[in-house]
Amino acid sequence: MIGIKRISVKLIVGIIVIVLISSALSGFLYLNKYKQFIIEQKQNELIKRSEQVARASLAFTDEHVSIGRRMQVIRLVDELTDSIVWIANKDGEIIFDSNDDFRFKKAKIDLGDIKKGEKVVTQDFTTYFEQNTLTVGVPLYNYNELTGAIYLHTSIDDVYKSYGEYMKYLVNILVFTVFLSTIFGVAFSLIFTRNIEKMEKTVKEISKGNYKIKTNVVSNDELGDLARTLDKMAEDIDVKIEEIRKLERMSKDLVANVSHEFKTPLTLIRGYIENIRDNTVEASDKIYDRILDNTSSLEKMVNEVLDLSKLESGRVEVNKEEFELNELVKNIIKEMSQIANKKGVIINFDVNFETIILEADYQKIKQVLIIFIDNAIKYSNNNGNVNIILNRDNIQIIDEGIGIKAEYLPHIYERFYQAEISRIAKGYGLGLCIAKHIIDLHDFKIYIESEENEGTKVKIVFKE
Repeated sequence: MIGIKRISVKLIVGIIVIVLISSALSGFLYLNKYKQFIIEQKQNELIKRSEQVARASLAFTDEHVSIGRRMQVIRLVDELTDSIVWIANKDGEIIFDSNDDFRFKKAKIDLGDIKKGEKVVTQDFTTYFEQNTLTVGVPLYNYNELTGAIYLHTSIDDVYKSYGEYMKYLVNILVFTVFLSTIFGVAFSLIFTRNIEKMEKTVKEISKGNYKIKTNVVSNDELGDLARTLDKMAEDIDVKIEEIRKLERMSKDLVANVSHEFKTPLTLIRGYIENIRDNTVEASDKIYDRILDNTSSLEKMVNEVLDLSKLESGRVEVNKEEFELNELVKNIIKEMSQIANKKGVIINFDVNFETIILEADYQKIKQVLIIFIDNAIKYSNNNGNVNIILNRDNIQIIDEGIGIKAEYLPHIYERFYQAEISRIAKGYGLGLCIAKHIIDLHDFKIYIESEENEGTKVKIVFKE
């Protein structure tokens, strides 16, 4: 909590400092721009007036002009401008001062750039007039010959006075701005730190292993995005942990199921061998066949466990090639005819095309079809029918056997899962799981429909 309070104080101070600096800087720049604009306005007006006065003031630089003519010029100058006007000859001597100040009569000034025919503009506090003064000087010509210069002086004290008044207003505004920014900063920091505090509590709960907790932060800003990311992370961790727990349970179940399934054939094999050794039974082809059957069962289960392990770990490569699917199905039916004949099951094969080409892994598709056809035979009633229908985009395997209860259907692809009703047939519950993995590897689809005592329909779709 101490850390949250420190963040709150830093936020408030930061907001005040940023608002104060930005307001002061923008206000100061605006006032200076405003002052410069007013002075430039006065300067442009003064230049315009100086040029008008210059045209009328040539009489003062001409020694042959009468006194009457000079008086007319003085009245005209008074009409043209309210500024102080100096007229200097080409040597820089002031020969006219509209303010009639005796200090400047016959005084000399440096014409400077005016001798080059350029205008001169200065802005400064002058001791001559004891005020801030804007001065504009322009050259006087008579028939393209420099005869002197005219200077117009105007006070800009009013501009500086206004500038000072505005500065006072700016200070008052800044004080008020600091007050408002303090209120805003406190409100913002409370909202901001409240959300941070919620996320801090969430992180602490996550560190304790509570991954179901939520931040409960409702915000559309970056902090809200961070909170939602934190919630999503906790949710993902919870899902992953549940998956790990599920895998652990499945691993334990796998060991238990494999041990259980191995136990029966191993016990039978051991019993037959011990009886032969102890001469309690006589060795015969029938006994040897039973030993071989149980050995084959063990071998099949080991192979299925290894296949499933490879499929689930992603270490299986799919070697696709084009082959005739109808020929593959015919060969499988021939291979499994002996098993079907033992139960009196008739396998009907219906194909709508002479040749159906499928691009897939030949051996893996063969393994899938054997699993489903074998299941159809095993779970069929004696003297029943298994119908195999082959189309260009799918294959259907339909039996008339014992079927599967509706509540068992969602679990049929789980390892070692066998519906209770299905335990009348031999199997270890790995076949459908293996088949589903292979079908998914090929991006095919599988659909299974079944009703108890009505049979099962398996449909594998190659293209949708």
